[in-house]
Amino acid sequence: MSAVRDSVIAGFSVPGLVLLVAAGALLAGCEPDRLDYQVGLARVGDRLQVFTPLCPGEKVVGVRVSAPGSGRAFNDDALTWWRAAGPKAPAGPGEFLTLGVDEPFLGIGVPAGGEPPGRLEVLLVRTDLRGSVDQDTFAYDTSQVPSHPAGADAQTMTYRVPGREDPLSTAEIRAGSDCATGPGPVPSAGGSAVPGRQADSALPEGAAELVGPVLLNPSRPGTIPVLPAPPYVEDIASHVCANGPAAGAVSSAFGQHRTWQTSDAGVEQFAGVFGEVTAAAAVEQVEGMLGCGEYQDLGYGFRDIHRVDLAPLAGVDRQLMFCESTDEEPHRCTVLLARGHLLSRLIVQADSEEKATGPARQFAERAAAALS
Repeated sequence: MSAVRDSVIAGFSVPGLVLLVAAGALLAGCEPDRLDYQVGLARVGDRLQVFTPLCPGEKVVGVRVSAPGSGRAFNDDALTWWRAAGPKAPAGPGEFLTLGVDEPFLGIGVPAGGEPPGRLEVLLVRTDLRGSVDQDTFAYDTSQVPSHPAGADAQTMTYRVPGREDPLSTAEIRAGSDCATGPGPVPSAGGSAVPGRQADSALPEGAAELVGPVLLNPSRPGTIPVLPAPPYVEDIASHVCANGPAAGAVSSAFGQHRTWQTSDAGVEQFAGVFGEVTAAAAVEQVEGMLGCGEYQDLGYGFRDIHRVDLAPLAGVDRQLMFCESTDEEPHRCTVLLARGHLLSRLIVQADSEEKATGPARQFAERAAAALS
């Protein structure tokens, strides 16, 4: 058995410009270092259960179970037995996940049918509170996994881990993974024990359904979608000037993103739900971070950070637009729009500020209308 690690940092090209994409976001933030995980599989009654240790603030946002040889793309369904994405709970489904059970997820791409493959691959997609996404694939022979009776305590069971000869306890699996913080690193439902994470109780009713209508669907000629799969990711309003929880930034809940490119620019939109700290307050917090001159993020240097005028947009509680340049020469302009609990962020990257500001203003008008 082996673990297959999938890179999620890639690039796509626009004539004369290479746009760097991390987790679907145009250099939106988060360190590029990938964490190592051990993930265990066990049979509980007649079901298969995964144990995946999570770092503080992480959550599983997608899972795919397939026969060996499936493509690395999350939505490559040729050999898929079950695929689900979009957690219903703000903190996600937790560290113990029963394969083939739809209940924890908003979207079921492929419903489970019949018995799972005897030899299978489990692809897990995780996000944290800082806009990063990790995708890992783990291969198992189900005839070799330990069996436990239905109703057994998941914390005290043993699990088969790829590459390990003997089954391991949850403590051993956690100790062999990065971010081994001890039992219960993920806050309980309703809690906000992780810095930068909102309390579930502060989110509006029906929060999980609010984000989809805010996302744009550009269809004009020359616009090519680069759709992430799954699109779910949590992030703060902006990482400008090394912003983060230590500076008072709060992460979204139920965040989604999508990316597309035009003939001379790359565009990314992110939208998420805020609670007691409103979306307008999140934008104000970013505004207070401007003026650092330069900073490092995602392994790149950013400089010449400056505000740019944006005509007042109808129905928006607070708005902000700023531009910056990078060590790799592209210019990047960011638009933040807030209305009630919803935040919409646009990032446009091009080989000059002039080419970035035009599309940024155009898409901002559409994004504001989507918030109304």
